[in-house]
Amino acid sequence: MKELGEMSCKDLEDLATRLIKEIDARKRQLDKTREIIAPCDVEYLAEVTCDYGDKPYLCRWVLEGEKLERKFFDLGRTKVNGKTVISTVVELCNGWAIEERLECGKRCGIVHDGEVTDLGRTDTNRVLAVKQYLSGRLDVDELLKLSPDYEEPEPCGVIDDLKE
Repeated sequence: MKELGEMSCKDLEDLATRLIKEIDARKRQLDKTREIIAPCDVEYLAEVTCDYGDKPYLCRWVLEGEKLERKFFDLGRTKVNGKTVISTVVELCNGWAIEERLECGKRCGIVHDGEVTDLGRTDTNRVLAVKQYLSGRLDVDELLKLSPDYEEPEPCGVIDDLKE
């Protein structure tokens, strides 16, 4: 292999492309390893009712290459008065992105600090943000700002004291 200073622009671009592909492949392998050894100790009560033929579900979003895939949880469904109902506790892991189909539509969330934070209705902006988060290009704190419950932190009182 040539020294970097001796490489042409084309050679450097090719090297950069190969490095990016290798890093992505290793990140995916590391993520799979983490899934195997990481305890999934966040208990989440999935209670969903749907009608009109919709099937309620809970799934985990995972990034397969550049595509988000849904990995569905096996949930027991029951019919009650023409509606499909699920009510079960599932084990989730910190860092997971999830989606639920509810009677009023789909909602997405993130498992963070031992609890599930609702990010709101599943829409294009949220799906893209989750995809960036799962690929490591978006920090969890930025993703959490999508939550309807997010409140901008109050500025420190120290700053007010410095103004005086």
